[in-house]
Order: sequence, then structure tokens, then C-alpha cells
Amino acid sequence: LFPKLKNMPLVCLNDLPNTLENVSTVHSDDEEGIRRALDYLVDCGHRRIGLFCAASLSGEDRLKPFLGYRRFGMDVKLYAEPLHFHHNSTVSDRMKAMLEHDVTALLVSGERYGMEAYGALARLGKRIPEDISVIGWENAGFSEHQIPPMTSLEQDFRGIASSAFDMLEKKIRGEQTGNVFIPYKFHIRESVRNLK
Repeated sequence: LFPKLKNMPLVCLNDLPNTLENVSTVHSDDEEGIRRALDYLVDCGHRRIGLFCAASLSGEDRLKPFLGYRRFGMDVKLYAEPLHFHHNSTVSDRMKAMLEHDVTALLVSGERYGMEAYGALARLGKRIPEDISVIGWENAGFSEHQIPPMTSLEQDFRGIASSAFDMLEKKIRGEQTGNVFIPYKFHIRESVRNLK
């Protein structure tokens, strides 16, 4: 099938850069977003930060944000606890394990997992941000209404779509295109405590 599509202009959305000829990618810049969130936490005095990654770390697309997080941790001598979990553990189990490492803040990857993290922390008797700070991925219409409103990273889907159409038009005209990474929006709300 792909040989028939070889001359067709193709653009992948929110996928890792593609190595196939004539296929370009427009993707959220996960590494930039994670760096931005961690910069904010470090500026607020946090040094023991846990990453809550609910998805399997086996795929390349899931590993990239985690690797960016670890690299950032080395850059600023941030204590980052790379925790590994089994697929069948519950969110509460994961949170409990994370809290045993005395983290003061969590970076929760994935749009739906912020709400789950809030619920799990409440069941464990932890208050946000008094006991632990949380930054998650924006869940439009929900993140700002959580108690407390969640500081979050938001994928710029409008920017991704606009860039993809621009890229597709260039491909149709026969112009060369590369991969494009779109920065995240960062919403500072009330879920991060300043420890300074």
C-alpha cells in the first residue's frame, strides 16, 4: 500500500518524527513542555519531583517525555525518581509508591490522569498543594475547575492543525518540509506550593 502513496503528500499529527520519505510530522514539543513545568517547580523550591506516567514506558512515543525529564534532572541536579510500575497497579498504588520517596511535587503525564491523581491523593489523605504540588496536562473544561485549580501544560491543538495544513500546502507545491514541534501552553493556577 505504501508504494502507491509514495508520491502523495502526507503529514502525521502528534506522532513521533517519521523516517519515511515524503512524510512529515507536526507534534507537541513534549521535551520543551516538561522542561517548562520543571523550571517552574524548581523556581518554587521543589527538588524532589516525581513523574507519574500512567502509560506503559515500553513504546518510543511514551519514552520521549520520560527521557526529557531525566535529562533535565541531570542538568539542574534535580532529584528525580524514575519509578517503574506494572500495568495492573492502580493509580492509588502508584501514588502511594511515589509518596514513599518523599517527593514534594508530581508531574502527571496525560490529559485524563490529572483528575485520577487528584482523587488518588485525596484517598491517601494528601492535600494539594499543602502536602504535595501537582502539575498535569490540561483537560479543557476540567483542569481549571478542580479543587484546587490545576497548574497544567496544554497541547496547542489549533497550532498543530494550522502547521499541518501549512505543511501540506507546501508539500502539494513540491516544497521540502521537515518535522515541526509546537510548544505547549502553560497555565499557572493553584496546585503548586512555593517552598521558598
